[in-house]
Amino acid sequence: MKTILAFVSVLILPISLLGQASPKLLISNTPLTTDQIAIYRIFLFSYDPGLETPINVADTTSEFSPESNDLKSCLKEFDSPVSPQKLHRFTAEFSDFQNIHLIDPNTHKISDPEIAIKRGESIDQAVKAGVEAGVLTLSEVIFDSTHHFAAFSYSFRCGVLCGSGGTVVYEFNNGKWIKSKRFCSLWMS
Repeated sequence: MKTILAFVSVLILPISLLGQASPKLLISNTPLTTDQIAIYRIFLFSYDPGLETPINVADTTSEFSPESNDLKSCLKEFDSPVSPQKLHRFTAEFSDFQNIHLIDPNTHKISDPEIAIKRGESIDQAVKAGVEAGVLTLSEVIFDSTHHFAAFSYSFRCGVLCGSGGTVVYEFNNGKWIKSKRFCSLWMS
């Protein structure tokens, strides 16, 4: 009987853990560093999804979770695995950018082109509305141990089959951050 109970416990415990959410990451009380802000600003200045309207940017960073292939290639100088991170909330860091609209990703509604097309909208109109309502999310910036390299990931989501993203690396050269020529993973849907 004890053997059966032990066997059942071994089967049930992992199944019960599957339904539990991972621990929620905390929002940091400390502000973003000058370097983090500089890196985000360089990226946002050059990010162009081809919109005539401002880009919806999530007001909170996400956790940086690089692809394992990136850890072996473009992020080889970074400690592996990346340690748990506290997230940051953007406030006035980009207030001078006319093309940035900070939004709460938990309440913002995207306009999935797939649903609009099924309702009879033209493909062009559905995609345009989907991209305009899409959300750009930036992960936490991490640095290598020498603070010479920095990396983060980004994702632009505008529906189930509408989005793109990747990991980018920056290098500190001659007193400023510049985008590295290192190639990291990209995705598109």
